[in-house]
Amino acid sequence: MMHRFQMVTVCLSCGFTMLAAKQPQQNVDEKMCLDDEPMCRVEESGAVAGEAEQRALVKQFIQREMRHGTGSLNDCRRAYQDAANNVISCLADSKLGEESFKRYAEFYHSITTTEYLSLGAKLAEGEALSSIAGQCDPIKDLGIDSETVGLINLSAERAGKLLVQLYIEILEDPRTKVYIQEHFGDKVLADTFEVAREKFGKICKTDGKNATLLEEDLECQKHIELHAFLDLNDDNVGGQLCSSVQASLIQQHTRKRKERNHRRAQFVQVLHSDTNKIGNHFAGFLRHGGSERQMDALISHAVVGTGLTDRQQQLLRHIEESLHRERFTEICSSWSSQTEAENLPKAISNSVLMQSRVYRSYMDCVCKSDELNLVCQSEFLQNSAELSADMEKRYHQLLSQAPERQAKHGVATTEVDATDKSNVVTALPVGPCLHSAAFSCEVCLGTSCLHKTEHKDSWGLIKDALKEKPTSFNISCTACAAIQPGEQMTFEAELSLSTNFQNMDSMFSETKVEVAAKACIGSGSPMRVVYDTLGIDNCPYGLEAVYLPFLGDLSVAGAIPGPIKGTKVAATFDSPVHDPPDAVRFHCNAQSDSNCYEDYKSKAGPLFFSAVATVPLLVADDYEIVKVSGPHNTGAQW
Repeated sequence: MMHRFQMVTVCLSCGFTMLAAKQPQQNVDEKMCLDDEPMCRVEESGAVAGEAEQRALVKQFIQREMRHGTGSLNDCRRAYQDAANNVISCLADSKLGEESFKRYAEFYHSITTTEYLSLGAKLAEGEALSSIAGQCDPIKDLGIDSETVGLINLSAERAGKLLVQLYIEILEDPRTKVYIQEHFGDKVLADTFEVAREKFGKICKTDGKNATLLEEDLECQKHIELHAFLDLNDDNVGGQLCSSVQASLIQQHTRKRKERNHRRAQFVQVLHSDTNKIGNHFAGFLRHGGSERQMDALISHAVVGTGLTDRQQQLLRHIEESLHRERFTEICSSWSSQTEAENLPKAISNSVLMQSRVYRSYMDCVCKSDELNLVCQSEFLQNSAELSADMEKRYHQLLSQAPERQAKHGVATTEVDATDKSNVVTALPVGPCLHSAAFSCEVCLGTSCLHKTEHKDSWGLIKDALKEKPTSFNISCTACAAIQPGEQMTFEAELSLSTNFQNMDSMFSETKVEVAAKACIGSGSPMRVVYDTLGIDNCPYGLEAVYLPFLGDLSVAGAIPGPIKGTKVAATFDSPVHDPPDAVRFHCNAQSDSNCYEDYKSKAGPLFFSAVATVPLLVADDYEIVKVSGPHNTGAQW
């Protein structure tokens, strides 16, 4: 029997996609594709061509970078090239090299195949430079100047982070048709669980209808904790890892995933029966990997669909007593005060969650009843289609407001189709916040300063000020970047930095401003559905911004807590906000390299945006209920 659940995904040029969970598949295909047709055309020749293109990119980069070296130049060049090619080969043989991954990046985030391959090439460069550090000096032996070394390392870190983000996103996507027996699959863990489940039937099950967990039942209590499972809950991620950046980030994700799977294992051993076979499905999930959302959907069906015996309820309650008690106590205290308050703030009272029968029933079940939290969670997942419909309705309300808002701000009218295939197609999406209040901005290089008290485009002012490579840099500026048209979302940051460059080898890559950012969503923006779902005010703080002035890149990431305790919006944004300034052009002219400036320009971005609203669940921690991402595969559009 197939159980279905839904999450709303907003692709800002494709409307809503309803995600359906499928039963675990026992026949594991080596290829991976999604339900979406563009993701299911696998071409082996494309992978081979991609690897060759990446090798050519790396060779081109290396030839341009190594210009002035002496000594063991030939040997070091060969070692550098070989190390980079090894990383390229590793990536091509891994899941990241499959054509379906490239199509996903282009379809959902407009990262073209060329850009995707370039990410791998940048990662290979940085990993290669690190691997030969003990035998070759990049400046003396390879002829790479210090600025380029810093840029290579920064680019590798950023490329690795984006590749892993896409990797985790696609493998956790519940639309993925097959399980991937790499990284997220663990045969030893699956075997350990199956042994524990067999023992559970002998240790914990009794025929007594009113059996209780007495002191004599300590062996059962100890078994339920699954210490054997925890003993294997190490940092070994398995699979094919091609760089230290990739390994570190996937290891962090795997560690958290294993913690969640330990909680699932505790519940599943109690829920398993010959009828629902949930233990078999969970063992397959552990062995082969796959979407956690799919597994939670199957567990919810085992809870709600078959009915729980008294013994199962006793054992499940015993497990729950050790999970998140303090967290849910705080959540319930907040929920009680909000539901009893006579005058809630408008944003909260108008939120989709507060108006949703499904979510209110879930929270009342958790906080105001004696029901098992697992039962409350399972009923919530079973009824989530109704919550999805509520969010979809709000989304289409926002779409209907979009043309009026955009016309008011003097931008091109958006064509809106109020069906399930809604399209919001716009021009180039990122620029300065021209409709907000004017800002004050001062930028100083050495003793030369530019100061404006009424300025709209702070990014342009900063760029204009950085005309040459200085000995010191000071900035005090409010800057704002907007997703256009109509400033659908803006990121505002108070930039403040004072630094001396005399002891900085790679000024362009090391100079960065790290500050808190305010993320505002316009009233007519289709992105507003994420804030409206939780009842978040228009312009909350909570995100962290990193601005690289010599590359012209702004990245914003973090989580904004919702007014309903435990809810939050997690967001990621990265985009070029201006071209590299004249200081970079001055540096490149001195290198006599016609490609130098374009290389620096390519290090910013690519444009990437994702925002997801989550609610707390017993097992899943932060359960995604609506997601906005882009730009979609219509080019530089949302």
